[in-house]
Amino acid sequence: MFTSAISHDHATPVVAVATTGMSGVRRRFGTLTSAWRDVGPAGLAMALAGHLPRPVGHMEWYSVQEVPVGPKHVTEPWPHAWAAGEDDLEALIAVGHAPEDELRRRLARRDEVFIACDENGRGIGYMWYRAGNWREDDVEFVLGPDERWGYDLYVHPDWRGHRVASRLVAVALVGLHARGVSRVISVIDYLNVSSRRSARHYGSRGVTSIFTLATPWAGLIRERPVGVARGSWSAYRRPAGVVRRAPSRTREAR
Repeated sequence: MFTSAISHDHATPVVAVATTGMSGVRRRFGTLTSAWRDVGPAGLAMALAGHLPRPVGHMEWYSVQEVPVGPKHVTEPWPHAWAAGEDDLEALIAVGHAPEDELRRRLARRDEVFIACDENGRGIGYMWYRAGNWREDDVEFVLGPDERWGYDLYVHPDWRGHRVASRLVAVALVGLHARGVSRVISVIDYLNVSSRRSARHYGSRGVTSIFTLATPWAGLIRERPVGVARGSWSAYRRPAGVVRRAPSRTREAR
C-alpha cells in the first residue's frame, strides 16, 4: 500500500502536466486552424511565426482602425459608465486587468480612461485613450491635437457577452467629443477577425494594414491602405523603427 501511495503521488503531477500540455496543443492547433480559415495562407504563416523566439525575429500584422467622434451615441450607451480619474482607482483595480502600479502610471501620464461599472459601482470594464504619439511595436504614430489613441479595451470575463465594450465606447466617444476630439485611432491584430467585426458596432473602420518583419538589427514594413490591391514595402533600422502620421480615410477622402 505504501508503494502504491508513492506511485499515485508521483503520477498525479505527471498527469497534470500531460493534461496541461495537451490543452496547450489544442489551443495552438485551434489558433492555426482559425488563422487558415479566416485569413488564408498568410494568416497561417503569421500564427506559426508567433512561436519564434523573439531574440531571433518576430512579425506583427495588424489593422489600423479609425473611429470618427461625434456628439451622439453610436449605439445604446452603458448606463453606469463615465470618465474616470484618481478617485475611481478602486473601481479601475476591480476590473482585474492592469496592475495597480500600471494604472497609477497611466493616470499620472494623464491618459484618459472611461470605466463601466455594475449597479453596485464595481468596475467591470474600461477603455484608455492617449494624446500625443503612440508606439506600436516598431512604428511610432504621430497624432494631431484633436486625435486620441485608443488602447486596452477590456471587459471582465464575467461580463462578456453583454455588449459592455461597444456600449462603453459609445459613452467614451461622446465624452471625448466634448473635449474637442475628432477621431480615435487604434489597432487590432489582423488575425483577430472577431474583434475587427465587433469594433464595427461602435463605428470603427479599417484604414490600413501594417505588416512588420523584424530582426534584432533591421526590419521590413508593408503598408496597405484599405482599397489598395498591393501594399508598399520599405526597410528600416532597429531599434529606431519608423515614424508615421496616423492614417485617416476621412483625411484622404478630402
